[in-house]
Amino acid sequence: MTTSLHPLESIWVHPSATVGKLISLTFDDGYQDFADSAVPIMETHGFTGTVFLVSDHLGATNEWDIKLGEKFADLMSRETILKLLNQGFEFGSHTMTHVHLDQVDDGVQRLEIEKSKADLESALGVPMNVFCYPYGGLNDSAMKLVQEAGYSSAVSTRKGLNTRDTNRFCLNRIAVRNDTLLPVFVYKLWRAFRYGR
Repeated sequence: MTTSLHPLESIWVHPSATVGKLISLTFDDGYQDFADSAVPIMETHGFTGTVFLVSDHLGATNEWDIKLGEKFADLMSRETILKLLNQGFEFGSHTMTHVHLDQVDDGVQRLEIEKSKADLESALGVPMNVFCYPYGGLNDSAMKLVQEAGYSSAVSTRKGLNTRDTNRFCLNRIAVRNDTLLPVFVYKLWRAFRYGR
């Protein structure tokens, strides 16, 4: 069964709760092709998911990728995001500017973490409960600030499954990119269930 990320909080808040095996599908950056390509397929199968938004770039482009030589891509507009909210998709924060949080000082970390939450809540009218560290860049300071800002959990780019013992402000994921072939995806799942990474 798939779930958005926030409901998984019950695993840590109520450790004795029986929740079974859950899969949470997460998507970084808020690309328009999520709405165009992923959503119709997910809805066909009854899946939901969580998308992490860069608050200063709603309806703009992925300029952080372009600077690294990646291809140009449109990001979802506020109107598209509101429509997906009404369809049951969850959204979280991915900072204001897609900054490497482990490469900036505490003041910049706090601004990126707190203001992105406030700005997205103001724009979308719903709480931002979950956070994603851009590039997987995190340190103890960033994790502490995410928790202090009022997020219930945060995802990293560290490989693996999550258990009740996983730090909910540094959740693991199994990365799937647009160039991940099916045999590679199957191997990643096998490795995660076999070795926990």
